[in-house]
Amino acid sequence: MTLQQNVFGVAVAKDWIDVCDPSGRLRRIESTQRALKAFAKSAKPALIVFEASGGYDRMLITALEDAGVAYARVNPRHAREFARATGRLAKTDRVDARVLAQMGAAALKLEPTPPIEPERRRLAELVGRRDDLVAMRVAERLAQTHDSLLRREISAAIAAIIRRLTRIEDEIVNHLRAHDRLRRLDRRLQSAPGIGPASALVARCPNSDALIAALSRPSSAWRRIPAIQDASKARAASGEDAPTYDASATSPPSSPAGAIQT
Repeated sequence: MTLQQNVFGVAVAKDWIDVCDPSGRLRRIESTQRALKAFAKSAKPALIVFEASGGYDRMLITALEDAGVAYARVNPRHAREFARATGRLAKTDRVDARVLAQMGAAALKLEPTPPIEPERRRLAELVGRRDDLVAMRVAERLAQTHDSLLRREISAAIAAIIRRLTRIEDEIVNHLRAHDRLRRLDRRLQSAPGIGPASALVARCPNSDALIAALSRPSSAWRRIPAIQDASKARAASGEDAPTYDASATSPPSSPAGAIQT
């Protein structure tokens, strides 16, 4: 497949990106600020196509936006469907980069992803750091030992993580207060049934208005959706009872023996 002259495919990993340029040449670039900024500058003007990667793409997005380079952050499932349709069943970073370049060059009308506002980008970084600290706290709490010294050490580590987590959460609150648009969006999201503090949604949801509309839909409206309506009719015709919720089945697991409780 001949690639257009303005599409790069990028496979994002933790420590590097694999790039397929418009000529089909492959190269690997370290995921450092300096290297990614140099790549973004050299690629302009172009469309950079890559998969959403759960946070590994943050530095790449920042470099592209700072350089004014358009990018399309695509759903990984869509990329795999395109790969299968073009006969590429293998999955490696280099193969992914080539597939993404072809995906961008094909007549798929990939729309560039809207740039993230600086205030939302910082909120996303704060939320990401909070997630990291929460994961660290969970890991420490699950640590198992009967050694008294190690138990004290783990307890101290948990206390330090909680202090850092508190600082990050305070900064998230201050950041929302300092930016009217983010604060209003956070309040609107929390007005939907079942939504508590919504900083993660504000930071990561590209179409928050659509999300608010969906969450605010009354429960009776969901029954009018054809797929749900058809499923209900089929269940009634078969005499099957509606599914019930068993609260006892969702009780949290007990901590392992020897785990640190804080």
